[in-house]
Amino acid sequence: MRWLLLIVIFAGMGLFIWRMVEGTPHVEVVLLSDAKSNWQSNVFTCPRGANFYLVFGVPQGATSTTENVIGTVAVLSDETLVAEIPFDAKQSTVASWLSKQQLEAYVLNWPTNATPTRLDGRLIPGRDYRVKLNFQSPPEIGSVWLVFTQTARDRRKP
Repeated sequence: MRWLLLIVIFAGMGLFIWRMVEGTPHVEVVLLSDAKSNWQSNVFTCPRGANFYLVFGVPQGATSTTENVIGTVAVLSDETLVAEIPFDAKQSTVASWLSKQQLEAYVLNWPTNATPTRLDGRLIPGRDYRVKLNFQSPPEIGSVWLVFTQTARDRRKP
């Protein structure tokens, strides 16, 4: 009888841990455009997830590059404007989300001097979007990324 109780307890604990791991969000990234491609707008399919942010990345140690990174980013679905976000990298929140890519990250839609522009609810999973960047003076290095959180369950959904 004790063995049966122990088996039930361990099975319950295993199921609990598995469900916790399945529901734990992880940071994911998608490259949208970069200086190497002359900042051409690319089409991307919105993944399942939450906490969507547009992030400007520069190689670690090249922070002086962000001095004049000013402009607007437009997110379009077909030709419909979903969001237009003015940005200034030196007024953007700094994040570590691109550290695996060895980049310093500046969150374009999370300025330090204004209310963040939320993309959750505007970006619909499975739908195609295009990001159009308009810089005052295009930087010679850097990249723009979509950063979001995703659970293992979200990754498996069609």
